[in-house]
Amino acid sequence: MVNIQLKTSRKKLLRNNASKFLFFAWTLDRLVQYKAYQGAERINIGYIDSSIFRTNLIEETKESKEDVNYWLQEMIFIGLIKYELDNVRDIELVHLTQKGLDAYKAQTYHIIAANLLEAQASRNLARWAIWLAAISVIITLMPILIDIFKKIIKYRCA
Repeated sequence: MVNIQLKTSRKKLLRNNASKFLFFAWTLDRLVQYKAYQGAERINIGYIDSSIFRTNLIEETKESKEDVNYWLQEMIFIGLIKYELDNVRDIELVHLTQKGLDAYKAQTYHIIAANLLEAQASRNLARWAIWLAAISVIITLMPILIDIFKKIIKYRCA
C-alpha cells in the first residue's frame, strides 16, 4: 500500500476548495443574472476580477487575485465559460456555455461550496468541543487534586 503525503494541510486545502467552488458558483450566478436581466450574452472579464472582492466572499490579496485568474482559466478549461477577445474595443469577454448553464441549473458548484463551508464549520465546532471538554475535565479534577494536596500537606505536617 502506498502512503501519499499531502504537502498542504487539510485545513488549507478545505479553505482553498471552498473559496474556489464559491467563486465558481458566484461567477455562474453573475453570468446568468447579466443574461436574464440585462440581456448581455458576454461580460467583461475585468468585472469579475474586480467585483468578486467587493462581495467579501474572498479577501483581496495578491495571492487571491492570482487564484481568481487561475479559477477563471479553470472554468474556461472545463467548459463552464468561454473566453473571447473583442479586438475592436480591446477587452476580454466571457460568456456562459451550455455546460455552464446546465451546472447552474443543477446548482452543482453551489452545492459543493455549501458542503465545503459546512465541513469547515463542523471542523471549527469540533475544535471548540475538544477545548470545552478539556477545560471541563480540568475543572472536574481540580477539587480532587486540591483534596490530594491537602492530605499530602496534612500528612507531612503531622
